[in-house]
Amino acid sequence: MLHPHTGVPFVIRTFMANWETCVTIAERSKRISVQQVVSITLGNGGGIVTAVSNNVSVGGALFYCDRFISRGSHVALLIVLPLEITHEKPTQGWCSGKIVRVEKELKDGKFGIAIDFTTFQVTLSA
Repeated sequence: MLHPHTGVPFVIRTFMANWETCVTIAERSKRISVQQVVSITLGNGGGIVTAVSNNVSVGGALFYCDRFISRGSHVALLIVLPLEITHEKPTQGWCSGKIVRVEKELKDGKFGIAIDFTTFQVTLSA
């Protein structure tokens, strides 16, 4: 099965903390509606943008922010994955990723950006 945004075959991701969870393709795409404020660090010294999540999955998230961030931009952020995703407890992690979609329509004056996570490193339980 190919990734819907990149056309690249899915890679099963594994998280390591006090447990090990193999993430299936179906779980990877399961989106959980969750609103949390995050600071997105833009690559190449682009600064920091505050954003609010709309939904989150193991493989990525949709955020709304005041600043336009172009498709293909590399970003990093600290995020909490809810227990519906981790199956254990809410888990905080440092993610790096890439903007794979920018919504064409503003929502309440905010830009919708979809981030595909390329790495997730557990920092601690939330």
